[in-house]
Amino acid sequence: MKKKIALIITAAIMMVATIIGGTMAASKPEASVEHKVGTSNVDITVSPKDGINISGAVPGKPEDAVSTVKNTGGQSAYLRVAINKYWCNADGERNFDADAKQIEVHVNQEKWIVQDADKEYGELVYCYYREPLEVGSEAEVMNQVTVLKNVVENSNKYAGLKCHIDFETDAVQVTPGAVDTTKPNDALMAEWGIEVWLNADQSINQVEEQ
Repeated sequence: MKKKIALIITAAIMMVATIIGGTMAASKPEASVEHKVGTSNVDITVSPKDGINISGAVPGKPEDAVSTVKNTGGQSAYLRVAINKYWCNADGERNFDADAKQIEVHVNQEKWIVQDADKEYGELVYCYYREPLEVGSEAEVMNQVTVLKNVVENSNKYAGLKCHIDFETDAVQVTPGAVDTTKPNDALMAEWGIEVWLNADQSINQVEEQ
């Protein structure tokens, strides 16, 4: 009887050890992925947080419309800002017939690399800040908007509409150390899904879609 009890206890101990070992083995890949991403201490705030609305603008005349981003986290970061722009009525309901390409945002291209991500409808623009944004630093994303600059269709359909612009940020923590300038950066490719080439000083040299 004692021998039978001992065997049962031994089997129970082995089962517990197997369960614990299996749990630990399953947890390791998750911890590894989180460490590799390394974005937990990156925080970017956008102003104005609710976006920009412009109504009653004179066609072809630039209107002041300033948006900024600030690194409020604990690490310097590479930054991508997605600018979404479209037309809507006075109640904020989106108008899909109005051409978003008639909303032109003015971005300082000495500071940002600008890509039209939506060439068909013109609603999405990606902006990549050329320098790592340091902790506590602020950068201007855009400063003006021009509407209906090159409109060739009946502009009456834009009567009573306003343009809305909002912003989404995507930041990746800067990794200290030497930069490999001979190939795209692995971390930025993993996060953004595009080829980002860096200079030796860690600034962005060029951005290319895969």
